[in-house]
Amino acid sequence: MKKIMMLLFVFLLLVACDFSFDENLDDEIHTPYTFFAYQDESSANESVSYEVGQSVSTLPDFQSEDGVNRLKAGYYPDGWIFWKNSDTGSTDAVNVDINDGGLVTSFRVNPARATFYASGWSAIRYFVHFDANGGYGSMSDMTMTYDTSATLSANAFARNGYEFRGWSTDSSASTVQYADGATVKNLTAAKERTVNLYALWLKTRITISFDANGGTGTMSAISATVDETAAPACAFSKANHVFDHWQSTVSSFTYTSGEVLTESKWPNADDTFVACWKPVFELGTPTTATASVSVQTLGSSSVTLTTSASGYCIWSVNGTKVSETSSCTINYSDYPSGGTIMLVCLTSDDVLQYKNTFTIHH
Repeated sequence: MKKIMMLLFVFLLLVACDFSFDENLDDEIHTPYTFFAYQDESSANESVSYEVGQSVSTLPDFQSEDGVNRLKAGYYPDGWIFWKNSDTGSTDAVNVDINDGGLVTSFRVNPARATFYASGWSAIRYFVHFDANGGYGSMSDMTMTYDTSATLSANAFARNGYEFRGWSTDSSASTVQYADGATVKNLTAAKERTVNLYALWLKTRITISFDANGGTGTMSAISATVDETAAPACAFSKANHVFDHWQSTVSSFTYTSGEVLTESKWPNADDTFVACWKPVFELGTPTTATASVSVQTLGSSSVTLTTSASGYCIWSVNGTKVSETSSCTINYSDYPSGGTIMLVCLTSDDVLQYKNTFTIHH
């Protein structure tokens, strides 16, 4: 009988314990933990609820959608220290294990509400990337630390026809945010964020003059910005020559008549365009019209003449035979300007078929 009464007492005790647990089940399953930026309940804080008995491996990083820590912008926590249990009033400082990212690696939720504060804060690092924004060249990224001033790298980009004005976080901005070599701080409060700085450019105006290069005539200088004008037609003239192209004196660029001066071929300083000429050949009066001579190639170093006459052809320059075929190539460097080319063509029975002379100009 005594054993039965003992068993009954134990059963009722267990029932009472189970009933007591069920009665407070809601309070015990959902336990809020509050994390403060500092050991001060008035500081920025975030509350997170966990289930009682749950083993938590990491905590939320408390970052906004833009990656900024809501407890302390520009910083991340070194770790968390238990501050106070609201039920017991305990203020025992208990370090919570953290990983390299400053987050809790493991703790077990208990039924009582509790608060933690950050054991310390480390400034975030972020990066600055420089964008040529239409220019050319290269610049290395910079690594910066929040709340620490740094000097922006000097601009190393260039752009034909433009002058560098400064930097902006907006590629299409018309207003400079940061000057070249400016001292900056806190360009972002988000950890490991890359800030893009775009080069801003201003079109420059230059003066282009023209050199006849042995020719005659006049041409007025022009003042223009990139993509605003074209290389004008040549108004100079040169006896026994035709205009070929313009040659820049400040670069290796050449321009044809009427060519638009695009950014890729824009001189970055005042320039003089020099007229470049091709020689032409002054033909004498042929003895007969039964054959003709055509200029096959005009260039700055040589010319090839070809006849349509049949039979035996002899080419001579200044009285010296140079060819016995239907064509003759003359290198200007071999003969002075004003020299004479003679072509004599004979039929198969040695009758004169064609004869003409040409004056060399170069």
